[in-house]
Amino acid sequence: MLQNINIQGDNTKNVTIVNDVFVGNINFTNGGILQLSGNLTTPNIDFGANSGTLEFNGNNTYSLNAVITNGQTSILNVLTTLKATDATIGTVKTINIRQAGTPQIFTIQANNGNLALLSSPNSIINFGDADSQLTLSALIDQTVTFANSLKGIVGGGGIINLDGNGNNLTVSGNNGTTLGTVGND
Repeated sequence: MLQNINIQGDNTKNVTIVNDVFVGNINFTNGGILQLSGNLTTPNIDFGANSGTLEFNGNNTYSLNAVITNGQTSILNVLTTLKATDATIGTVKTINIRQAGTPQIFTIQANNGNLALLSSPNSIINFGDADSQLTLSALIDQTVTFANSLKGIVGGGGIINLDGNGNNLTVSGNNGTTLGTVGND
């Protein structure tokens, strides 16, 4: 296994890896965009202080198991079917479940009793297609707390699936946050 992949860029050009990746760490050292169309196996992703974009865009189903640091500056583009399993996914500032005309599926299945989503200031989850889906799947009794509102698409769109898997799944929000927005129904 490689020790590190360091991504450097100005967020206008892409680094694209089409094969499977097995690496100890992925570091965004000065921004940059990493596009993956293969499997990613890494325990750590550090988005750095200058932001970074991680994009999954292949035709398969992928897993994101890494611990994320500096998520408050990051962007995750889901252009495929992706499952995140570490609670630090909640620190990612912008999650785009998008590709107009092609619904995408993003599942969060973290094995934590308390899961905070949209926990970075001004964080957001965007749906790029009315049929794109966010699934919250509980492997244990779990409380999912949204620190910011999950708005959906203006005019209606975006699907949230809540799956307790036989466990208690409680969804709440901080300080008046909402799932959906009046007028987007």
